[in-house]
Amino acid sequence: MAKSESQMDITEMNSPKPKRKLRWSPLEIGLAAVVLLLAIVAITMIILYATYDGKFDYNTLGRAI
Repeated sequence: MAKSESQMDITEMNSPKPKRKLRWSPLEIGLAAVVLLLAIVAITMIILYATYDGKFDYNTLGRAI
């Protein structure tokens, strides 16, 4: 006895799916690390810019006066 498409859909939806462990792939870990490092750099730059008061003066050779 053949099953109709709707019956096949029902059996496919009710079939137990193999449980997949929620682990991050190496690519996801690498991308998360890059995003975290960029966020740290951005926050550091914002803090440095906000606290900069212009005390340092450089001559043409790049040395502090």
